[in-house]
Amino acid sequence: KGTGNLTGSWKYSFTTSDGQTFEPTLKLKQDGEKVTGVLVFGENERAISDGKISNGEFSFKVVRERDGETFTTKFAGKIDGDALKGKINSNYGGTDRTYDLAAKRVKE
Repeated sequence: KGTGNLTGSWKYSFTTSDGQTFEPTLKLKQDGEKVTGVLVFGENERAISDGKISNGEFSFKVVRERDGETFTTKFAGKIDGDALKGKINSNYGGTDRTYDLAAKRVKE
């Protein structure tokens, strides 16, 4: 069972299908079972929505628009102290992709 508090900054990396690696940061705030925050991706900051946590299991999504299309990225996983483990599911141009999420807490 996961334990810990999501409040803080979390860094993870993922590699796209064309071999580019990115290191986004999640800045999260936990209030009871509610989770709010932003995903910082390069110069862009996107608010998360539908954030919740229960028994150490969290989920939220990031919705962004580009060229009139809406893309949704769903995050789900468990907190274990200073680590998050789970899955990122993104739908981009009608293609569903799933990445492993392995984030570490950034010490302030």
